[in-house]
Amino acid sequence: MTNKLTQQEYLNYNEIELRIHLQRSIEILDEFARLDHSFKNKPLNQMLKALYPALDKQTKKYNEIFQATETGTSVFYDIVQNNIAITMSATLPGKNTFNQFIMAYEADQKSVDGIITKVLRNLKHKTMT
Repeated sequence: MTNKLTQQEYLNYNEIELRIHLQRSIEILDEFARLDHSFKNKPLNQMLKALYPALDKQTKKYNEIFQATETGTSVFYDIVQNNIAITMSATLPGKNTFNQFIMAYEADQKSVDGIITKVLRNLKHKTMT
């Protein structure tokens, strides 16, 4: 069973996740600009960056409550960024499988962890041979 967050933890988690998504959006827009992509959108980029002061105040509160470290925040950012890359690159049927996986994990975490361990162990053995 997954751990339940308090309402305050849930709100703080969402504030941090929002900041990460906004940061990732800015990075994507900056990348478009560097690649001279037709989607360059300077006004949107400026608007996203304008949200930072308010989010900084909220994330500072989160950092104080949870003694968040730069390393911990970086790990969380990497997880969210990887999650976005995986889910956004999947085909529609793959996204449904991903959703079913999450539902199964919420229903029986121990069983799903066992399946993951077995599949990854088998994958490791295949790549080593």
